[in-house]
Amino acid sequence: MISSLPLCAISFILVSTTVFGAECGSYTIQWINCSTVVPYELLPSTLHCGQLTVPMNYEEPIGDMNNVTLHFAMYRPQNPKGLINFNPGGPNGEVPSNIWELALNTSTAEPLLPLIEYDILGESTFCSPTTEGEFQLLQEAANQYATSCNDQSKPGLIETMSTNVNIQDWNSVRQALGYDEMNFLAESYGTFGAARYAAKYPQHIGRMVLDAVLATGLPNVKLLEWEVESVNNLLLRSDAYCLNDTACPYRKEGKGSIVKAYQEAVAMADGGNSSGVSSSDFRAMAYLNFLDTRPKFPALNQALYDAIHQGNWSAFNYTAYAPYYTPQLMAVLPTVCLDQDLQNHTFAYFESIQADLNAVDRFDMKYVQDLTLVPLCAGWPFKGQPNRKVYSEAAMLLVTADFDLNTPANSTFYERLQLPNTTLVVRHGDDHVSDVEPGPVRNIESEYLASGVLPSATNGTLYTVYPPGCKPGPILNPYDVPVGTVAGDIE
Repeated sequence: MISSLPLCAISFILVSTTVFGAECGSYTIQWINCSTVVPYELLPSTLHCGQLTVPMNYEEPIGDMNNVTLHFAMYRPQNPKGLINFNPGGPNGEVPSNIWELALNTSTAEPLLPLIEYDILGESTFCSPTTEGEFQLLQEAANQYATSCNDQSKPGLIETMSTNVNIQDWNSVRQALGYDEMNFLAESYGTFGAARYAAKYPQHIGRMVLDAVLATGLPNVKLLEWEVESVNNLLLRSDAYCLNDTACPYRKEGKGSIVKAYQEAVAMADGGNSSGVSSSDFRAMAYLNFLDTRPKFPALNQALYDAIHQGNWSAFNYTAYAPYYTPQLMAVLPTVCLDQDLQNHTFAYFESIQADLNAVDRFDMKYVQDLTLVPLCAGWPFKGQPNRKVYSEAAMLLVTADFDLNTPANSTFYERLQLPNTTLVVRHGDDHVSDVEPGPVRNIESEYLASGVLPSATNGTLYTVYPPGCKPGPILNPYDVPVGTVAGDIE
């Protein structure tokens, strides 16, 4: 997200429809009254809502059985300087409200305010199995979810929800809006599509910010290894936080006390407790409730103490969390599972991945969220596409953070090898996306999108800038980087 320009923003929701009179390669936007879809009164003139019907399968002519309608929201100033595709990733999360909030000038839209001179386009479970039976249950759950979606949709729609199709939808919207170029502010999974768009439509890209990069062509096992390394580093970051936090119940025990408490809690969970929280539940909730996205180190440190010394394991109760978490996880499957061609669907293959991860799992944390996607995508009934590397000579801005858990810094470094003319910014700290963090790195992103000027080489306490051709240094020691709000932590 970002700081204050004029933009157009877009957000997509897919529905099936029948279209008449549309010409192949030329699609017309139908603008609708936003008051019919936006739950606010007194909507501003800058908020626009539209629909665009495009082919469901771009390999075939648009027709009665080959069409889908994109519903989108846009922030549109009177004299926009250009078009920005704001894609906060997910995939398949709810995006339009970001554009509504920007048009309504609410506090939640702060990251996008520096871009208000542009048209801004906004686009719209389970613990890891330990037995073959649990693996098969996840396969069956994914298959049932896909079947249910397919039964409620136009035939073939769910098979076309891949990123490769999505970028063609973006291009159709760009073309219908009458822009030759589209700028990008892409975050997390959105970077996967942005890089693919740059490779497929190099003549139509402008300024591109890829924040928290999910690299194209990256083998699943390598991504999982980097995520395991990251979650272990975040446990050390929580320990570093404790050393600087007078309220931390383990502060007097010194360096390493949080790692020790974590391992003690695992042993207690294995031994059984009155709450019924298992060690698998504990590991999953330490990740999901405290370390995922923006870390909550003081809350984790207190929760460990409460579990071990007060018998209060409620913060690690996965059963209570699952009804909230599972629908979110299932919602990503139509895209994530089509964006990879999983060749081996067996539990033996899953076990081999776990064995590889154990080699880099210093503190036996075991759980990383994306590992659960392996059995789920193994049960997805529609064939995915090979995740191939893409290349682009375009100048771009890539941004990462030392201890990003969801898309580790190494993923951004990997993608940069395929994008040789990119400037890299490494924010020294935590959290998943730098654009949501007030401070110099967010300012760099905003200034580049506004002016087109990339930052020069910098080596500072809060961030480091590597110009094209400059190789990034190693990820810093978790104890050598500042903690707290300045580093992206929730205090």
